[in-house]
Amino acid sequence: MGRHKTPQNATETEARTLSPAQAQALAALAAGQSVSEAASAAGVDRTTVHRWLNNDPGFVAEFNAARLEMVETVRSGVRKLAEDAIATLRELMGPNTPANVRLRAVELVLARVATDFGNERIGSPLPDQVAAEIHHRELYSRLNTLGHG
Repeated sequence: MGRHKTPQNATETEARTLSPAQAQALAALAAGQSVSEAASAAGVDRTTVHRWLNNDPGFVAEFNAARLEMVETVRSGVRKLAEDAIATLRELMGPNTPANVRLRAVELVLARVATDFGNERIGSPLPDQVAAEIHHRELYSRLNTLGHG
């Protein structure tokens, strides 16, 4: 998946759509600061940041892109930790672990499996179908661009 636009990787043209104050506020929000903290960093009133978040399409789009980037970063980190977590669960389910701890580990694994499978869409393993999905996605993107252009 391609990178989402953020203040750090937006092109010059895209970056020009935000004022310097908006860029400061966006950077603060993307770093996890509150609206009040972002407003202070940008030198504006917090109601101004709220107005940007509610009424400025360019600001909202950049904010959404920054949020998507953060979600992708977190998901990637969690996936990297999964191997360690599985090894720990294996240890907890060993014969030297008290029965109540093993039972709790089993409950956690089964509960997670029951809720997670089916939540994440996994694409086709067939290259022809993947190519068709990519083509379909590109067409939809072009149509969407035409509708907003």
